[in-house]
Amino acid sequence: MTPRRVFTLVILVQLAAAGGLLAVMGRPWAVAGAESAAAELTLDGATLSPLASALGPVGLAAVAGVIATRGWTRRLVGALVALLALVALYDVWAGTRPERVETLTAREGMADATVALTPEWSVAAMAAAALLLVVGLVTIAQGARWPSLGARYDAPGGAARAPDPGDDPAAMWDALSHGHDPTTAPDVREAAAGEPSRD
Repeated sequence: MTPRRVFTLVILVQLAAAGGLLAVMGRPWAVAGAESAAAELTLDGATLSPLASALGPVGLAAVAGVIATRGWTRRLVGALVALLALVALYDVWAGTRPERVETLTAREGMADATVALTPEWSVAAMAAAALLLVVGLVTIAQGARWPSLGARYDAPGGAARAPDPGDDPAAMWDALSHGHDPTTAPDVREAAAGEPSRD
C-alpha cells in the first residue's frame, strides 16, 4: 500500500473513530432507580467518563493537524492522539466500575438505587478509543512519509528558481542594442554577449 493510501485510510479511520466516540458519549450508559426516588437517574458516557468524552472533539481536531503538518510535527500529533486514546480507554473502564456508578448515584441522593448498565455503549467507546490508539501509533511510525498539504506548491527539489538575468529590462535593451535576441536561453545570451556588435 502506497504512503498516500495509508494516509487516506488513517484520516478516514480517525474521523470515524472520533465521531463515533463523540456520538456514544451522549447515550445512556446506566440507569439508576430507587424506591425512595420518584424518577430514574440516567447517566450518560460524558458523566461517567468525562476524559474520554473530551477525546472525541480533540480527535476530530487532530485530523486537521495530521493533514496540515509534516515530518516530526506530524509524529507529535500522532503521539498526542495515542496518549489521549490510552487515557480514554482507562477512563471508560474506570467510569463503568460499580464503585464509580454508586458514587454518582449517591451524590444525587439515590444511595439505595439499583443500577442497570448498558454495556454496548461503553464497549463501543472503548473500540473507538482503541482505533484512535492504532491511528496514533501508525502516524508516529509512518507519518513522516505521508504527503503534506503544501507539498504540491513546493519547488522541484525544494530549491527556488534562480533569478533570470533576462528578467532585467536594462539587460534586455542592452542585448537588443547589440543585435541579440533577449528571449533566448540564458546560456545562449551569455555566449552571444561575447560576440562583437554587428553595427
